[in-house]
Amino acid sequence: MKNFKISHAPFVRSSAEEIILIQSGDMLAQKLHILWYGFNSKEGQLLLAQSGSAELIRLQTMLYGNVWSQEAAEFLYMRHLLERPSDEEILMAETGVKLWLYNSLMGERKSEEYYGKIQMQGMSYGVKPCQTASEDEQLQWFKEGDIEKVCSYVGSWKGKAAILFLQTAPMEVIIKNLRYRKLKSEEQQLALIERDVSDNSNVLLWYYFSQNSAFLEAQKKIQAYDQNLWQRMLIVNYGWSNEFEKKFGNLKNWQEKLSSNFSILAHCPIDEIMNTLHKIA
Repeated sequence: MKNFKISHAPFVRSSAEEIILIQSGDMLAQKLHILWYGFNSKEGQLLLAQSGSAELIRLQTMLYGNVWSQEAAEFLYMRHLLERPSDEEILMAETGVKLWLYNSLMGERKSEEYYGKIQMQGMSYGVKPCQTASEDEQLQWFKEGDIEKVCSYVGSWKGKAAILFLQTAPMEVIIKNLRYRKLKSEEQQLALIERDVSDNSNVLLWYYFSQNSAFLEAQKKIQAYDQNLWQRMLIVNYGWSNEFEKKFGNLKNWQEKLSSNFSILAHCPIDEIMNTLHKIA
């Protein structure tokens, strides 16, 4: 998806809309839908399994695991695009669900933190903890060109290795990582931005910055590169302020003010943003 730009985040689709999307044959739109949300309806999954491309099916499985409906899974087993779970794996999954359900209904609620932990016992039942790698180990993977290690690692990336990961890993692998982790530093955010800018793309930028706040230098880069995304980022970064919520009565009013005043915020120097926001009446 190099040299490809979007002007808005893909929207969530209903079952009927998922079917229409698959029948359209628009591979790019289908891939974007999987990157953002995945096919979630039984009908959409079944049609994808029956008529979808192997590439899209593998992408759905890579990002969301074995979440296929039983009917869709049977087609994928026959096409050898999904591995049938063993009896032991099925028993382990059933045990985990029962444990989660019992703890959810009957678990002692000493505190929300404790209650969350006992629920997690079922949700993570049988899952082996990820073996974390040091920054030096991660850097060695890049030095050796071990793309399999880079793509399969599910732990957090550290230091210079985190920058290399954002700059060089396949886009779908980065999106899988960003589903669970936020970029912790300005340097990491800038690395993500520079990657898309150099590719004349913005898919990763929309995926991350339409949902997560940005450091000031990252805001400057996005403002200069993608005005549509910048308009969305104004809500993400400034639309939830308690100060402006009180000033305008509620967050909905404040966010509408932000949107209606985009013309004065579109190219406002980032260092002057807060002063400009305070002038909005």
